[in-house]
Amino acid sequence: MILLLSAGLGLLYFNHKKGPFTLPVQLICIAMILSAFMAYLSWGQSPFLGILAIIPFFIWPIYFGLLKFEPPVKILENVVLMFGAIYILLYFYQFSNPSNILFNVGVSVRDDEFIESRGIIRVLFPGVGIFWLATYIALTKLTRNEPYKVIWAVMVVLGLIIPFMQATRTFILPTLLVFLYHFLKNISLGKKIAIGVLIVISGFFLLELAKPILEGLQESQERTTAEGTKDIRYIAAMYFLTEFPQSPVNYFFGNGMGHERGPYGQFIAHLAEKGFFISDIGIFGIYTYFGLLAVLGWILIFFKVFTLSVAPQFVYAKYYFFNVLFGAITGSTLYHPNYMITSVFALYIFQITMRPKHIEALKKILKFKLKEIQGKTNTESKAFKPS
Repeated sequence: MILLLSAGLGLLYFNHKKGPFTLPVQLICIAMILSAFMAYLSWGQSPFLGILAIIPFFIWPIYFGLLKFEPPVKILENVVLMFGAIYILLYFYQFSNPSNILFNVGVSVRDDEFIESRGIIRVLFPGVGIFWLATYIALTKLTRNEPYKVIWAVMVVLGLIIPFMQATRTFILPTLLVFLYHFLKNISLGKKIAIGVLIVISGFFLLELAKPILEGLQESQERTTAEGTKDIRYIAAMYFLTEFPQSPVNYFFGNGMGHERGPYGQFIAHLAEKGFFISDIGIFGIYTYFGLLAVLGWILIFFKVFTLSVAPQFVYAKYYFFNVLFGAITGSTLYHPNYMITSVFALYIFQITMRPKHIEALKKILKFKLKEIQGKTNTESKAFKPS
């Protein structure tokens, strides 16, 4: 009820403030609402169950409420960091107690305990979006020499270690790339070489420590490569794109989400038992559920995030969306509840801290003029010889 009231408040300000992300979020919200009707028209699911199925997506209109009331970024940062710390604590607690399932069934589990997969006990429970954003906030604060360096350093190190312990490629690769980019982008060549040598030396130790995990990942990759077009993800994607839609209208507006209490939801659950998971087909999954409007909304979000400039102390918003984009290849980062609230927070922070293009252009002109003035001053000082 609190979520629905918050969403209703956000919808009151649906068109209150224009910005680069207003239209994309509006498209996603419209696609979300239409999906309940598409599930009714195409699959006979009652509108009530259709609304119940999309309740988690009512997080999106909260974005408009944030734009209206403009809470300080510091508050959102503290909320994210607090829940990020909770995620870390719960992760290690569950990892150290695999025989007592407390928070989630994970990806490899018996009825009563987690079992080893890819060389390690894999614990993937909800909240990874908040973990990513908290890690990148800590990374930004650490390299900007803000207070509480020890806290930021601990969160940064754990933010790199935990994705390896979860043995998930779509978590490991984007995190590594972001860390490398962040540390190397604004330092001298000498420091880049020093960091590169340090990374190589550290890599030898990490390779030995993480050998079982890396072997498990390699085996998983080899199986996927060997299967080729027989890969279940490929087969599932083709099925949901070609055979699953009930009418031509579904190709534009999607099929809607199924609720477990209705036949449509039970049919989707039956497909999952066969290995046909909508959550495993990436951007095709959001297209299956919500159609072209939602896909267009996300394309606009990514285009604007990676082309617009944001103040350096808030660059973590860009980093977060890089993880989301990477996870959208074969995952459900575009529409899973694990990521929605942090996506809303990151978009809001990005929009209110964004650097307009004319300010960037003005800064470049001023920088050029300062260099020109300094050049003239140096020339004049050399030419002037006191008697």
